[in-house]
Amino acid sequence: MALSAWLRQELSAAAHPLLWQPDLDHGFLHRLDVPSSGLILCGATFSGMLTLRWQLDTYQLERQYVVVCHNLVPAELKEVVAYIGPGSLYSRKSFAGEGGKPASSQLVALSHASGVCGSYGVLAIRIRTGRRHQIRAHLLFKDHATATDAKYAAKTALVRGL
Repeated sequence: MALSAWLRQELSAAAHPLLWQPDLDHGFLHRLDVPSSGLILCGATFSGMLTLRWQLDTYQLERQYVVVCHNLVPAELKEVVAYIGPGSLYSRKSFAGEGGKPASSQLVALSHASGVCGSYGVLAIRIRTGRRHQIRAHLLFKDHATATDAKYAAKTALVRGL
């Protein structure tokens, strides 16, 4: 069941009409990509959604993530600053490099592991801008694709497994 359908099942239309508004994304302001887990931000009322939107737009909310990525991450890699844009007009993938919108991701290497399956890093990442697939695109840009990411990791990395 879709999360928006579950919310509509749990909360009444009379008290929460926003959840029935597809043009307003059923109140959803922020979500992680499907293969991820974590925060989903949704306003159940119009005033709640607008308050949350204001907090997001004025950087009142801080978004932090823990990510497992391929390859050992050098300690000096503290920030990735690169423009994020779509690969093409119809692409659902984002790429870091020239064009697109400015984006910044702050990184802290928490741990590393190496073995027969390869080398991995565990990163704490804080983003401010929140572009589509920003973390995935920034890590790929620095040759540290997110682990088990079929959309962004090289096929050879996926074959290695975790």
